[in-house]
Amino acid sequence: MQVQDILGKDLVGDEWLTEEELRFLMSVTDEEQLQLIYKKAYEVKAKYVKPVA
Repeated sequence: MQVQDILGKDLVGDEWLTEEELRFLMSVTDEEQLQLIYKKAYEVKAKYVKPVA
């Protein structure tokens, strides 16, 4: 399992992460890979979380 494979899923669409994938992502310590995870998380947040007025 690799970060790129997991982040390749359409998380902004209708694909979900498995518990195993989530646990793997939470174990990542490489700074470059963490930045990729944060970028993807922001994309998902931007779609689903309404801005505070």
